[in-house]
Amino acid sequence: MAHLRNTLLGAAALSALTGTAVQAQDSNAAGAAPAAPAVSSAPVVGVRQVPLWPATIDPATASRAARAQYNIPPAPNAKTHPKQYQQWLTAVSGPKVQEKSVLTQTTIKNGPMQPAGSAAPSRTKNSGTGSINSYNWSGSADYLIANPTNQEAIYSYFQVPTANQALNACTGSWDYSSIWPGIDGFYASGDVLQGGVEVDALCVSGPAGAPNQTYGFYSAWVEWYPFSETRVSSPEIRPGDFVFVEVWNTSATNGYAYIYDYRNRVGVTYNLTPPSGTTLSGNTVEWVAERPGVGGGLATLTNYGSAKLYNGFAWDYGYSGTQTGYAPYYSPSSGTLYLVQMLDNSSLGISYPYYSGSIYDEVFVNYGSSR
Repeated sequence: MAHLRNTLLGAAALSALTGTAVQAQDSNAAGAAPAAPAVSSAPVVGVRQVPLWPATIDPATASRAARAQYNIPPAPNAKTHPKQYQQWLTAVSGPKVQEKSVLTQTTIKNGPMQPAGSAAPSRTKNSGTGSINSYNWSGSADYLIANPTNQEAIYSYFQVPTANQALNACTGSWDYSSIWPGIDGFYASGDVLQGGVEVDALCVSGPAGAPNQTYGFYSAWVEWYPFSETRVSSPEIRPGDFVFVEVWNTSATNGYAYIYDYRNRVGVTYNLTPPSGTTLSGNTVEWVAERPGVGGGLATLTNYGSAKLYNGFAWDYGYSGTQTGYAPYYSPSSGTLYLVQMLDNSSLGISYPYYSGSIYDEVFVNYGSSR
């Protein structure tokens, strides 16, 4: 079992040493852990940290105008979705620490779903209407037929899994996985507004007779694709942490991601804008475990084991009428729910979602190779 070694550095020292945000890493190897993977020398574009609301502002009672002024994440309807409202309330009421985040541009792209065609894979876990295969996504997506406002909100609450290199492999190269909620990217849109956690793994062969050296890398991140991922140092992420991520937009070219870690009680809000010429379609919301794009191709998927998502929820918060809600295993008559299985480059299934007793709960499972 890998033991945890916290390699988090102070922002000033970190910048002076590497210019990157190195997050918590776990290792069973002696010596220093490797540097953060997939770091870009390009400047961060389209992302900025925004201050949390003042302590005098109560998110639960703040007016709609105050929530907009202080970038408070939108709230589910307390009467129609009380359990989801309580999940939101815990996450927005909990922050006790505000800290400046180090933003690092990466070469990682968490992009739109890449469909794998209509042919059935050699092995599959999902069946029935609404199932689809993809080379980069696994999870669930709600396609919204009617979207009256283009103001959507989605959140995910999940436990960060432990990173291991792909099954039966020790390649000396990083493997990657991303867990995130987001808007767009599933159908007829070239953008994805998203925020989440990356869980990466590295295995290096030891000398003759010595065990292999394995490392895990964990970080929060935000992205409005087609920009690449921006890694953020706050909140610090460790395996086993429970994390709440809410993503929402206020217009077709302005969005936010709020990330809260329950272990360290740190919540941070990021403002995102897309590349010039990109606008939000707002026609899908999704909960995804992904093997992202790195180096011009799809990465090898980290063997993340499994990761459970609790109380996943999305809603059209900008609509003045009845709030329509969506869940990982529910779509109203105005939408269509799709379950997405990930295939590897040989079209074998490697990651899939399954029902966990509630329409709001979902488990992502890594069950195959990713060569």
